[in-house]
Parts: sequence; C-alpha cells; structure tokens
Amino acid sequence: MNLLFSPFQLGGKELKNRMVFPPTTTSFATPKGEVTPKLVDYYRQRAAGGVGTVIMEPGVVNPRGKLTSQSMEIYTEESVTFLKEITGIFKTNGAAAFIQLAHSGPRGRASFLGERPVSPSGIPFFQDEPVEELTREGIDRVVKDFVAAALRAQQAGFDGIELHGAHGYLLSSFLSPIMNRCTDEYGGSNRNRAKIMVDIITGIREQVGNKILIGVRLNGKEYGEQGLADSDAIELARIFEAAGADLLHVSALEVEVPALVGVAAIPATSAPGRNDPHGPFLRYARQVKKAVHIPVIAVGKLDNPEVAEKALAEKDCDLVALGRSLIVDPNWPNKVKDGSTPDQCLYCNTCFKGIAQGGLICAVNPELKAKK
Repeated sequence: MNLLFSPFQLGGKELKNRMVFPPTTTSFATPKGEVTPKLVDYYRQRAAGGVGTVIMEPGVVNPRGKLTSQSMEIYTEESVTFLKEITGIFKTNGAAAFIQLAHSGPRGRASFLGERPVSPSGIPFFQDEPVEELTREGIDRVVKDFVAAALRAQQAGFDGIELHGAHGYLLSSFLSPIMNRCTDEYGGSNRNRAKIMVDIITGIREQVGNKILIGVRLNGKEYGEQGLADSDAIELARIFEAAGADLLHVSALEVEVPALVGVAAIPATSAPGRNDPHGPFLRYARQVKKAVHIPVIAVGKLDNPEVAEKALAEKDCDLVALGRSLIVDPNWPNKVKDGSTPDQCLYCNTCFKGIAQGGLICAVNPELKAKK
C-alpha cells in the first residue's frame, strides 16, 4: 500500500497520505445548526484514525439551504468560534482540514425549512415538494452567501473548502440539464449552467485570495439519457479549473433507486450498494483527471485497499475518498497500515436512513448504533 500512505502536495499544503474522509451529513448539530459535543467527538475519532484529509460535512450557507432539520450552519459569525474547535482537532492529528459548503436547493423540504425550497428554474426534485424559482436577485444572494461562508471557513482555520456541486443540491441543479431549464445566461450550455459556480469561485478568490484551497464536488454522470453526461462533466471540470479551483472531487448520481422512479426528477443515489462492484465511479474520475491539471479525488465503494491502491497506481485519481468505510471504522487507515482488517461496511444504507430521521447511525459501528 505504498501509494495510499504516500504524502501528496496540494497547492501549498502537504497531505500526509492519499486518503480522504469525504463530507457526509450527520444531523448531529442542533436545530439551530450549532456544533454539539457528539459532533466534535465524531470528528475527533475520524481524525485520529490516520486519514490524511477530512472534508467536514456540509456547512449550509443560509437557513433556506438546510439539508436536514439539524444541518450544521456556517452562515453566522458564531459559527467561526465553534468550528475552530474542530479545525484544532484535525490539525492536532495531522489531517488537512476542509469543510464542504452547501445549499440544499430543490432537495430541501418545507417541513424543516419553513418555506418552499428553491430551484434554478422552478423544477422540483421531488414531485410532492413544490419549489420556488430563484430570481436573479436570489442567485446573487446565493453567490454572496457562499463567498461569505468561505471567508468564515478561512477565519475558523480550515485549509480548504469544497463547493457541493453534486447529488442534486442547488449548485448541482444549476449544472444539471434535467434540473436547469433556464433560458438566460444561467442555462443552455455547460458554460452558462456553470456560471453560478464560476462566480462563487471568483468571489472567493477576491475575498480570500490564496489563503484557502478551493475544491469542487461534481457529478461525473447523472442518471438517465437527459442527465449530465460524462462529456459534460469533463467540460465543466475544465471550466472550474480555469476559474481557479485547486481540486476536483468526482462523484456520480446514477445508481438507480427503484422507489424514487416517478417520485424524483433524478431517481438515483450517489451511494453504490452491496451488489455494485468496487469503484464503479472510477471511470469518471479517470476521464476528468486526463482532462485537467489539478488533483482529482475519486469516491464510491473504495473500501477495498487493493482497489484503492490500484486506482492511484493507474492514475485514475490522485486521492481516494473513504466515506462509509470511515463511518463504520474510523481506524480504517491505521488498521490497513498495520496489516489488520478494518470492520466492513454492509452497504445497507442504515446510515442514510438515520440522517433523515435525526442522526447518523450505523449497523456495524457500536458507537453509532441506534438507541433502543
């Protein structure tokens, strides 16, 4: 496992190894979005397990952008204070500290937002959830919110931020041919659909300069013939690189969920199941990596160390993300390094059900098992 544990230079930051804990909502924050002792302990365990980089779960950039009723916030000045504790934990353990910045957009729910979710062109993600189309003023407000959140992240001590442009949330919806039917400068071509992301990247650079690294998470492909194609993802990746992104995180929204067919505009998940092969999204990371000059993170069922090592050796990616692997076993990196076997994910998606119901749980990890 020489490559998995080799250091990597990202901008001016040296990462101690190639393993990344990607952002996964926990719903461990308070209803006001504040960090709790449970959330702090959760990240302390994962930072101590040997991973080189932690991308903290989504910090929502305004109240209307909450992903769950207990999403962590980064839209108030108070967030800088409580996030400093977590960046301190990451640095004490030698892990690079990133935070994802997000807005739920059409994947939000009025039940916890208190108002209708917003969408680029009035198309709902869920058929049963009416949305409000963003005005030009609303788009400008979103851009300012992301830029302000990045400044807070830098003040809180993060090395970098990741803009969530995947999985059907707001920025992803702008990039998606399914969700974005705008006829102005925000729709039609990939360059137009990418305008909001480019404006955010440009705004962050104007406010923060090079004091913080900027990553973008994007779909390498979307479900269905009308969805974002892998060729679109390549073009978007080049646009983001030209705009000033330092890092790309290539996921996909293409694993069909039968229960969502006819219910959701994109009836798919980004989480490969137990019947899917290891590394099903590697081909998208590989295509993007060939097209750009900045580092690429691959994600998606990479918990087999041999598969992860091979992905690095064959230059499919520069870094590998281990999401559910590190939920199940925070010590995955240290165990693999020592030659022992980490606890294995069952791919049962109990974790996601818990997030929606008030807090991440795991069928394997005793620290995260549901309370009876």
